[in-house]
Amino acid sequence: MKKEEYCYRILKAYSLIVDFDGEPHRINVPSPIDADETLAQWRSRVLGPDATNVVFYQPTQSAPNTRISTLQQRASADHVERMFKSLAKAKDERAEKKTLDKVEKEVTEVKKQLITFPRDTLEDVVETFGDRLEPSVIEFFDRFLEDTGEHIDTESLLKELISTYNSAAKAFREKNQ
Repeated sequence: MKKEEYCYRILKAYSLIVDFDGEPHRINVPSPIDADETLAQWRSRVLGPDATNVVFYQPTQSAPNTRISTLQQRASADHVERMFKSLAKAKDERAEKKTLDKVEKEVTEVKKQLITFPRDTLEDVVETFGDRLEPSVIEFFDRFLEDTGEHIDTESLLKELISTYNSAAKAFREKNQ
């Protein structure tokens, strides 16, 4: 975990803006335990033994004649800026993931629409032919519709049609030889 993310979690848990050298020794920031905990105890428990140069950012009041450059130098807010950039990046990543999830859901739905069609559609198409269909063709579709659900898989229908047509053509060829 990036140090900036860990520091942001400290801000959320303790309302403290902190910076330190080193890497966080934990993934999750431990919860507050005791109002009488000392800085040394807190530092050891939350930041770990390897954290050095621990700095807390606190609001201060400055004299009106203080130069902005002096305030900037005292604040040395590079870490805070990185923390906010990290937070913005994490927010963007969450938004991007949400968008990707939405797109994947839509793609799945479109795929479903392209590889299947409603059973009613096939029934309507067969019905429009009426008496012009041979009884064996009507039997084929009746049998096929009996074995399918609400949606018909286009590929399985095509395979079944080709297989049946091939068998009929083969039988016709053998009969006429």
